[in-house]
Amino acid sequence: MHKEIRYFIYQHFMEYSNAPHYEQIAIKFNLSLDQVFEHLNNLMEDHLIVLQPHTKRILFANPFSNIPTNFIVTDLSTGKKYYANCGWDSVATHFMIKHPIRIQTHCQETLEKIELELENFKITKSTHQDAIVYITKPAKLWWENVIDTCSNHMYYFSSIQAANKFAKKNNYSGHALTNEQLYGLCEFLYDDKMELEYVRPTKEETISKFQELDLTSKFWEL
Repeated sequence: MHKEIRYFIYQHFMEYSNAPHYEQIAIKFNLSLDQVFEHLNNLMEDHLIVLQPHTKRILFANPFSNIPTNFIVTDLSTGKKYYANCGWDSVATHFMIKHPIRIQTHCQETLEKIELELENFKITKSTHQDAIVYITKPAKLWWENVIDTCSNHMYYFSSIQAANKFAKKNNYSGHALTNEQLYGLCEFLYDDKMELEYVRPTKEETISKFQELDLTSKFWEL
């Protein structure tokens, strides 16, 4: 039942661009609300979904957000629009749904509009050729407060200069992902996430992937 509920949540996001309410889950699987809450708590403990604080409502299931964000993703095959949680997740949406997408966001430092398109697992169009995803929280801290991580530490910037200016101003020590690193992480973490039998990569597998992508500084220790 655990994996079926996770799968239903993702299918609901794909179809309706939002998360199912816990009552919908109860009806779908003929469960009591207490049983649903137990499953949702377990999914959150396994880092498969995130609940809104002090509620049993789904806040996000990476890469999908259940509330508006600064990362609007349009499926260019269906026209459906989704909110992603962060810069990384906006790109990851393409690797998960396998359709061409358009990302609309803004540079966190300059507020310039950034628009990108991805097809066949790479960026094909961009208003800013030097746009980057810049991460300002070390990897081992991401899940200590994943809401803060996604909301405040994984932005798109129009250039590395803009990212460095933002980091210096806010006293952050961050890391800019190359497109190749970004693609590699997205494929590793999201390629099979829409499948019923999805299994989250282990810590050891993730460390190995970081090393493969030359993400070997202290920033990437888990």
